[in-house]
Amino acid sequence: MFADAQFVFQHATGDEHAIHTCLHRAQYIGFNRITHGKDARGIKLHPRAQSFNFDSPAMDEVFALAESERIPILIAALGPKNVALAAELAEGWQPIFFYPEKAAAAWAEPLAAGQARRDPSLGPLDVVAAAPLAIGPDVSGYLDLARPMFALYIGGMGPHRDRGHNFYYELAVRFGLGDIAARIQDEYLAGRKEEAAALVPVELLEGTSLIGPEGLVTERLAAMKEAGVTTLNVTPLAGTHEERVRLIERVTDLTA
Repeated sequence: MFADAQFVFQHATGDEHAIHTCLHRAQYIGFNRITHGKDARGIKLHPRAQSFNFDSPAMDEVFALAESERIPILIAALGPKNVALAAELAEGWQPIFFYPEKAAAAWAEPLAAGQARRDPSLGPLDVVAAAPLAIGPDVSGYLDLARPMFALYIGGMGPHRDRGHNFYYELAVRFGLGDIAARIQDEYLAGRKEEAAALVPVELLEGTSLIGPEGLVTERLAAMKEAGVTTLNVTPLAGTHEERVRLIERVTDLTA
């Protein structure tokens, strides 16, 4: 079941525990804004990674399907306005760097605003949180694998904070990490990427992961559920395919 899966989703709501695999099939479509201006318009179709506008013939099948039935929408959003939009209009919302203890400070207000306008026929908002997964007494070294990614996103995914928006930097600020985020950005934009990665606080690495002894992972799962997560998108970290499968099986058991 897992051999061809690129992502594994573990539902952790109530007594329902079902693993779903998202395979490389054309019907899985993600929409990304190509620009950020008021006239922003365009999509990226996955898995082909072909960017085009809504006039593309490739969208004909999508629009035909939309006329006959609703296509479930999952919005990856960070900023307050887009988070509110997701909570109002989409079936699901997928934040990046979900940190349960900081989630309310970052998103509670826009989520509440959007859900106040939400059509009840959409059902509850599915909150999809991603996290790296490693369970064991000696797995803390996996935390450092995420340092370059955090440094890239906080430091390099946008202009300097004095000249424009980097939404990931702004998220770190809302997490209460403004001072260290500024230092990460300064180092990264100066070309000192390793130094920027070294500055990523362990607190952030631990708070956004499921890495550690089984007891700690169990606590982190409970914290994510308490913070509103309904679906987990985990990346199992292990040396072999068999070990990664066992990690998925174990985290499934831990959510039961």
